[in-house]
Amino acid sequence: MAAVGDLAPEDRAEMRRLGIDDLVDVREDLSQDDLLLLLRQSRLFVNSSREEGLGMAMLEALAVGLPILATATEGAKQIIGNTS
Repeated sequence: MAAVGDLAPEDRAEMRRLGIDDLVDVREDLSQDDLLLLLRQSRLFVNSSREEGLGMAMLEALAVGLPILATATEGAKQIIGNTS
């Protein structure tokens, strides 16, 4: 599993508490080429945002054909539809 971006210290602490910190590959400062490679190597894109505007990351995932699992934010509804 990979997480892209800067994770807050409390998120890293929660990963340690859950015992999954060694299962998550945190990637910071990825180039666009590296991000595209990571997406192409993935099998699922998960977006657990509480709020999401346009959802550029979801658009990038769709562009490489990834299925998306997302919380019901306005951005997700616009991009993948409201399938509640």
